[in-house]
Amino acid sequence: MNYNLIGIDGGATKISGAIIKQINQNSFDLASDVTTVLIKDCPFYSTDFKPVEIDALQVSLSIEEERQGIAYVEACEKVITDLIEQNQFENPNIGIGMPGLKTDNLRGIQFMNNGPRIPRILDVLEQRLAMAEIKHQPIVRLGNDSNYCGLGEFYSPNGSLRAVNNAYYIGGGTGIADAIVLDRKPVPFDEVQVWMKKTWDLKNENGISLETLISQQGIMNQYAEKTGKSVIELENNGIFPEKILKENKEIEIQFVETIAYLFKDRIHSLFVEKNQIFDRIVIGLRLGKFLINNPELLDSIKQLLLNQISKSEILNPTAQDHYLQKNFIVISELYHAPIIGAGVDAYYATQ
Repeated sequence: MNYNLIGIDGGATKISGAIIKQINQNSFDLASDVTTVLIKDCPFYSTDFKPVEIDALQVSLSIEEERQGIAYVEACEKVITDLIEQNQFENPNIGIGMPGLKTDNLRGIQFMNNGPRIPRILDVLEQRLAMAEIKHQPIVRLGNDSNYCGLGEFYSPNGSLRAVNNAYYIGGGTGIADAIVLDRKPVPFDEVQVWMKKTWDLKNENGISLETLISQQGIMNQYAEKTGKSVIELENNGIFPEKILKENKEIEIQFVETIAYLFKDRIHSLFVEKNQIFDRIVIGLRLGKFLINNPELLDSIKQLLLNQISKSEILNPTAQDHYLQKNFIVISELYHAPIIGAGVDAYYATQ
């Protein structure tokens, strides 16, 4: 069994990681506690940094964006160093998943919705690890955090994407992660983009990205705009998505309707493209935890979706019956799926 694996999950606000163990050829799991470092706690963190828009990719990196990029590297380095030192671990293979568009060589971040562009993140990280005399195997590539969610759910013994023919996974936090299993295999979402777009790339009838309507950060941004307060002010006042949805009916209705619409879109897209059905739709990460704590919202989503399926002019009666008679929406409690997935990718990248 291969135990010298480290999985790293990067997000807009923090970097988390753990040692990953291989149980058998088809199963991997955590072999240590999860270590987390907040970006804001790193020396180079910039309070003045503001992300660029995707149409401004050609703009040179500002000093503040470069500082913020270094803060991300610092956080990655700290997580890796702590895991190696605390677990007396040597020369590991490291998998790192990050949000955003990657550079062509898969060693940098070309664009991140809520973070800095870091075009040489792996080069700089490896240089810093070498200077700190931390030995490791070469980091093969920067992975996609969404795909790693799917890999973690597929390879973990407790994963919700095991033993299914077709399944769709949505994980929510600062942004939205999409993952998919087709014909019993995890498939990178980029490979189905032609007929099933990522959530952040889908827009409603008003031209608004679905991600901004259902992600935790999106809900905070919506409420901040309505109240004229900054997100930081809301957080300091203890106002978070759960409270917002309970107090603002408009945002709550939009949240429920958008998720139901998204699931219907996934179901229709699979049926049109492959004439197949999903055995399962899995909701994970903070979005899953949120719906566990607010079951009435999940019930509303299910009720609205089933009503839309019953009236669908795209699905045939057999497909409609499948969804109407089966409880196919499940909540995953595998909150560290992307960390496990990063370790899995580190393993297979060397095979």
